[in-house]
Amino acid sequence: MEYRKIYSRLKPELLFDTLKDLITKHGGHLESASSDNYSVTDSSSDFIFKGTMVFSRVKNSSAACASVYVMGSERKDSRVILDIEQGAFGEAAVKCLLDEVDFLLGEYEKK
Repeated sequence: MEYRKIYSRLKPELLFDTLKDLITKHGGHLESASSDNYSVTDSSSDFIFKGTMVFSRVKNSSAACASVYVMGSERKDSRVILDIEQGAFGEAAVKCLLDEVDFLLGEYEKK
């Protein structure tokens, strides 16, 4: 299942870390994570954040059960793609995870 959200007025690094914490809380094991900041061509003070994470159900496993992609900037929108393999966490756990994301970040979601 793939979930796409757009957030505004929110640092993408905070979004990235919040998703990492919540997925870990629900049993995901962080297998890999990377992030970078890129300068915007027409401004020396603006940066775009890009981060990716891959989670598994069993620690040190190569079988990914969820992935997160975050891209954005504090001054503009941040976009998230959360991809969860069907059956990886159970329907109730996925619903709880998404409810927590909405509770914590809902006021920043662009509708």
